[in-house]
Amino acid sequence: MEADDCFLTEDRTHGHVKVSDAALHPEWMCQDGEMSWDLRIRKITAFNVGFGADEVFRHAEAFEMFRHAEGMKSEFEGEVFWNDRRYVVRPEDCYGYADKNWGKDFTSPWVWLSSNNLTSEITGKILSDSVFDIGGGRPKVGHLALPRKLLSAFWYEGKAYEFNFSKAWTGVHTEFDCRETDTKIIWHVEQRSLSGKMITDIIC
Repeated sequence: MEADDCFLTEDRTHGHVKVSDAALHPEWMCQDGEMSWDLRIRKITAFNVGFGADEVFRHAEAFEMFRHAEGMKSEFEGEVFWNDRRYVVRPEDCYGYADKNWGKDFTSPWVWLSSNNLTSEITGKILSDSVFDIGGGRPKVGHLALPRKLLSAFWYEGKAYEFNFSKAWTGVHTEFDCRETDTKIIWHVEQRSLSGKMITDIIC
């Protein structure tokens, strides 16, 4: 995929962006600045959301939005220049992520939470082969909106746990809540299935 000076493939991205009149465009939600990058990408762990993104459903445009997280844990390597300052990106501490969303529109609201920079509270050790990914909100099937639906996966040191409402036979039940204070956004997500339970609390 290319757009002006920006380039992306499955294993590389490079580009250049400059913004000089952000004050005139509050909808951009940014400040003036300049950024360029050249990064190699290696996708380590995937979250395949299931038959909902299969070819039959894609051609029928059954859903308003499709999603696939080929690299919910990804390694990036290269460099980024931000306002003339150089940053070195290394696989061992970049905590990269790569997915794609496509279709007619994003779900509204749109929930997306993920991290692969995790430490066990039981052992105190860094979980070097772990990642979680939560996405969804109010997906539409045709004109029908499905309220408060999330897809999530937790890869825990080599073992996969999935909470996917589209796989009805797994008995997934989800509850989530989001609230804001003057300085924070606070998420609480509870998901359970016939094989496990995941509680996620996030403060931004």
